[in-house]
Amino acid sequence: MAMIISQANSMRFRKVNSDLPNFDNTLTANEKFYNDKIETYCQRWNTSDVVTVEIKSDSATVPTIVAVSDDNTTASIIVVGATYKTRYDTAGGTNYNLWFFEFQLTMSSYLTETFVTVTQGAEVYKSEPFYGDIEIDEELSNGETLKLEYSNNDNAFQIDFSTLITYTLYIKSIIKDYESGGEISVYDNQDEIEKLKETSKRVFSLKTLPVPRYLAETLKLASSMDNMVINDVAFVREDQPEISPIDGNNFVEFSMKVSDKEYLGVNTHDIGFDCDNVVISDEMQILSKDGATGAEVLVVLAGYLVHTLRANWVSGTPAIKLGTTVGGDELVYEFPMSASIVNITVAIHGDINRAAPANIYLTVTGGVADIDIQTIKNIQ
Repeated sequence: MAMIISQANSMRFRKVNSDLPNFDNTLTANEKFYNDKIETYCQRWNTSDVVTVEIKSDSATVPTIVAVSDDNTTASIIVVGATYKTRYDTAGGTNYNLWFFEFQLTMSSYLTETFVTVTQGAEVYKSEPFYGDIEIDEELSNGETLKLEYSNNDNAFQIDFSTLITYTLYIKSIIKDYESGGEISVYDNQDEIEKLKETSKRVFSLKTLPVPRYLAETLKLASSMDNMVINDVAFVREDQPEISPIDGNNFVEFSMKVSDKEYLGVNTHDIGFDCDNVVISDEMQILSKDGATGAEVLVVLAGYLVHTLRANWVSGTPAIKLGTTVGGDELVYEFPMSASIVNITVAIHGDINRAAPANIYLTVTGGVADIDIQTIKNIQ
């Protein structure tokens, strides 16, 4: 495996090697397409941002990180904590074979074009150019640029999200073309039609100006994650995005349909489901903790498995995890919530104890949330 800097990071890195040119080892400015104009691109962040980059490796050696400015001055960057951020034994023991490192870039220190190199042993990665731009705040306020924040509830995309990392992108784009979305079910009773169910939601189209191919790929990965917030509103992408090449150069146009994460309304009472009350049957048990904060203990019935955890933000910036031990995260890695991330559902499928009731341990720090944990029967 060696060292990997995931494309899901908000800053793109390419691997420096002697392979023939390909997508993974070529910076945008060095792309070559016969008879096409090669556009360059310098990625921007707000000067108030601190951009975090995560590195995955099978080596405990601390990477060497150097920032190089456009005047060729250099600055060394130390990984967070001067050592690994997290480490794992993929076999479940203490013979660690997987390490994650993180480093941070304070954008107010990079007001001119800069790139970063990351070295671990013989492995080298180099970033696309970037800088901190004081104009972004004005562009956000006049609708010229959108701010996109994203994270995942569990580890994926070669990223350890248990570190509570959240990424940020600024894209010259618009979100418009409002549509009404949702589903309707009706029953035709011959002499009358009765509505059984309807959901209502907002659907928008996000469209960018021409962007590099790598940035379109990062946008696709960002919108694949559990939590995507655009200009402080949570959205979900339900269909594949469209990435269209532009004739004559190396850029593309990116567009996707996004739905407001929260329904405008749900009407399902006529099919036997009351949205405002907890439903319990012989096959399912709901464990609820309204206003959860600190440490909570819940009991799972014998023969039931933990199926999902639903969290609703109440106040603060709660970080939530669920385990089979006090303060543990064996069932759900810690994930963050805030006023812009107000609802999160995590699938678990954790088989606890088929023979006797068992405790599970909920931990909420930094804020308050309402928690519903669904368990389902796992034995006949």
